[in-house]
Amino acid sequence: MESLALVVTIMIMSCVSSGPFALALTSKTLQRLTQNTFLKVFRRAVLAFVNLIGIFLSTVFLIEPIPYLLKIIAVLSIFLNVWAIDREYGRKITRRVKRAFRHDPNGPAGQS
Repeated sequence: MESLALVVTIMIMSCVSSGPFALALTSKTLQRLTQNTFLKVFRRAVLAFVNLIGIFLSTVFLIEPIPYLLKIIAVLSIFLNVWAIDREYGRKITRRVKRAFRHDPNGPAGQS
C-alpha cells in the first residue's frame, strides 16, 4: 500500500512541478545561455519531455473521478505547460488570444 501512495505522490508532484519547471526552461536567461546548437537542442528536448509528462498526467487527473482541488491543479498545469511551449516557439498562441480580446475603441463605425 505504501508503494501505491508513493506512485500517486510522484504523479501529483510531477503534475505540479512540470509547469513551473517548463517556464524556467523557457526563461530569457536560459535562452541566452543555451545559444549553442547542442545546448539549445538539449534544452528543447528536456522541455518536450517535461511538457509531455505534465500534460499527460494533467489529462489523466482531469478525466479520473478525483477531488476538485486536484482537477484545478491539473488545469493550471496544462495552462503553464502550453504557455511554456508558446514562449519557446514564437508566442503565436499569445498573439491570437490578445487579438481576439483586443477592444477597438472606434469600433466598426470608426473605420472608413
